[in-house]
Parts: sequence; structure tokens; C-alpha cells
Amino acid sequence: MMSFPSQLPPEIMDTIIDELKDDSTTLKHCSLVSQQFRPRSQTHLYTRITIEFDEQDHLQHRPVQRFLKVLTPHLARHIRHLTLLDYAEHDWNDIDEISGQRGDHVLPRLFKRLGMLQSFNLIIEPSGGDSGTCWFSESLTSAVIAMIQATQVAELTITNLVDFPMIFLALDCPHLKKLRFHPVYHSGYPIEEEALIIPPGKAIQIKGHLDTLELDELSITHLDILYRATKLPQSRLTLSHLRELSILGCETRTLTLASRIISDATKLLERLTWDYDEYYEAPGTRYNLASTQLQVPQLTSP
Repeated sequence: MMSFPSQLPPEIMDTIIDELKDDSTTLKHCSLVSQQFRPRSQTHLYTRITIEFDEQDHLQHRPVQRFLKVLTPHLARHIRHLTLLDYAEHDWNDIDEISGQRGDHVLPRLFKRLGMLQSFNLIIEPSGGDSGTCWFSESLTSAVIAMIQATQVAELTITNLVDFPMIFLALDCPHLKKLRFHPVYHSGYPIEEEALIIPPGKAIQIKGHLDTLELDELSITHLDILYRATKLPQSRLTLSHLRELSILGCETRTLTLASRIISDATKLLERLTWDYDEYYEAPGTRYNLASTQLQVPQLTSP
């Protein structure tokens, strides 16, 4: 790597590199061409990280292991947006020496290196992979939960996962601002009614506010649990300050929950979108669009 004299002050050089923040190819060249350019270039290069998996990658932990080899603590601090694309946890043969549990023990190592995250996108491989599943082991679920809490994720997207503990989001994630949860349909997998077994606790006076929520017919069970959990006195998150709500589908339970959320957020709700043609039709389900009604209170502008 070459170093060349420059009369430009560091802040000017940083401004030049900042103009290239959306051009990853040029940023890579800048980071290799000069030691003066490298720190600022790496800041932008590591801001958004996407790790994509395929079948062989799942079986051998390849993409995460490769990334961990180059991820220094300094570089890890730059990561603000993390996406795991087409991930599936397989029935690993290896057993963690500390916990004694089976599962993916490489991904949690990445989670522990992260600093503050703006967004975390977890996109599960739709079929779970040839030998994977669309749900996580207890150990990996715990690792994901710990990471979301420690990095204070503001925008969370989870797609094609069968289950996720919504009670955790209500009780431990006051920093959450945007939630997209789109589970995969699985008729033989029961969803635990967590909110029903949590006794009321000490009231929290200062709560975090979820700003944006997407609601559809596959996520209704989980988001109903989230809604009820936010009503617990010890909840650290509320939906009453929601600003944007997107509704997909016309199933009765979906519209009932949407009506309750809208009623709670009437004063601050700025945008409501409802696409009643977009819905997942589970086997044996029929919808009568003529009788579909969404009860919306009068929205007034300040």
C-alpha cells in the first residue's frame, strides 16, 4: 500500500471519501491505494454488511467464518446494518463444549463482536434448506435475543422464521422503532402464548415507542402476543405512539387487531396502508370480502 504526501487536512479527505459512500467499488480501491484513505473508506464499507448463504455454506459455516477472520474489533464498530440472507440453522453434529448444546455456534461469535446496530435483517431460507429448519435451536434463539438487546437494534426484520419470542421485544427492547415480522406458515408448529403466562410486574413509567409496524395474516398470532405484552405494566415498549401501520390481507383476526392498534395510536398515526388483496390463504381457509370491515376511528390532524 502506498503513502503519498498531501497538503489536504484530514477533514477534507474525509469529506471526499464521504461523497463516495454509496460506491463500494471505488471505496475498496481507495482503501487499498492509500493509508490516508483507508480508515474512512472502511467506515463506509463496513456500515452495511450482508452475508449470503447457500447449502454448502450452511453445512460448513463458511461465510461467517471467513468474515470473522478479517473482522477486527475496530471494523466491527463500524457495522450499523447487518443482513443474513437465506440463512438456515441445520442439525449440526458439533456440540458446544461450554453449553453442551447442539446448534450453530459460529453465528453467535459474530453477534458478540457487534457494537450498536441501526438495523438487523434475518431472512431465513424459505424451505429451511435441504437439512435445515425454519425455526431455531434454543441456544441460537438466545444468542439472537442477546444481540438485539445488546446492540439496541432500532429496525428489526425477520422473515420465514416459524416462531420468535415477542414477549422479549415488549419487555426488553425500548429502543425498537420499526418491526417487520413475516413468519412462514407451519401447521404442525404450535406458537406459545407467552403473554398469557407473564404475571404483571412493576410499572415502567418511561417507555420506548414503536414507530412502524407491518401486520399480515401469518404474523397475526405473534403480533397479537406483542400487543398484549405491551399492555403489561412492566412493558418497556408501547404501540400507542405508532406513526405508520401497514396491513396486508382481510382475515378477521388481522382486522380486529389492526383496529385495536389504530384506536390506541389515533393521535399520532400519520400513515395507514391496507392492501386487502395481499394475503396468504392457508389450506381450508375462505374469505368473504363483501363482509370485510376495518374499524378505523376518526383521524384528525393537529
